Amino acid sequence: LLTAPEIVINARGEVVSYRGNSDQAQLEYALGPAWRTMLQPLPPEGQTTWTDQRKISLRYFVLPRGPGGFPINQRQTVEVVPADETLTYAAKPFADGQIVIQRKYELKTEGSGSVSAQTIGQGEYCFDGKVGFVKTMHLKFASDHKESGFSYSTSCILDATLVTGPDLAKLQAEAAVNKAAD
Repeated sequence: LLTAPEIVINARGEVVSYRGNSDQAQLEYALGPAWRTMLQPLPPEGQTTWTDQRKISLRYFVLPRGPGGFPINQRQTVEVVPADETLTYAAKPFADGQIVIQRKYELKTEGSGSVSAQTIGQGEYCFDGKVGFVKTMHLKFASDHKESGFSYSTSCILDATLVTGPDLAKLQAEAAVNKAAD
């Protein structure tokens, strides 16, 4: 049974505390819990640019690999890798009750262990002061990972739009028409 998470945010939209089920939907590429996607920070009072940095740990489930990068058995190990995460923000001036914030992201593992990762990304989101939520978001990420002589690269685009009352009703009506047509 999944329970709803308890999320406490401050006036800038920063998550102060979180308590909930760790099995809830996690986004790929170390982007965190899905619910956190639309909770993005606002600028500190009187500032238009700011940076948030923190140290985190990534957990990798590593399978021993043989020639050609193929797993040689099913016994995986868990490797915890320290990483540095940096988010840089730049806010454009308020217009019509909305603020657009450009965001740059970098995550890089420390040291030169058997597992390493780097993720970089950028994009922007628009906070609508009238509804008190992020209205739109467009972010792009690229990741490079190396583990046990095997490496891979991935990319991700995250587009999100807040759907409010009238738009939600329109989408539900369209879905009902499409379902009836099937």
